[in-house]
Amino acid sequence: MIIPVLPNKIPKIWEQIKFATTEVDGIKEEHRQVFLNKLLQELLAGRMRCFVTTNSSGKIKLLAIIKICISNFTGQKHMVLQSFYAFEKSTDEEWKTLMDTFKELAIQEKCVFINAKAKNSQAAQKVIDNGFNEIFKGYSFELGAL
Repeated sequence: MIIPVLPNKIPKIWEQIKFATTEVDGIKEEHRQVFLNKLLQELLAGRMRCFVTTNSSGKIKLLAIIKICISNFTGQKHMVLQSFYAFEKSTDEEWKTLMDTFKELAIQEKCVFINAKAKNSQAAQKVIDNGFNEIFKGYSFELGAL
């Protein structure tokens, strides 16, 4: 079962959110505090949303952060799967349920598409297995390396 975490419950699982998002989003230590402060503000205000699944003992198994956005260029509404993280091995069916929940929510929100990003190949495969198409690959060049 997918559990939406209400804004007033975010502090209760903040440590897990911090861990998962800094792992998935690859935030460097020097930018971590600013990132986490902004993330917490967005979650508490309900502008970003957190969803979890739990195991039989009630511990978080999967955690996902989403945001509904409106394109500055087209005005189209879309969902961004900002972060998703598995604290323990999860079945394909659990991932399908999570992705189907987001698809349904995106339809309810009148989004025209969902974007997801994945840092590793396993996460990328999870979204591809659930009907997402790879539309681009991103690369980064650290200017401090010059």
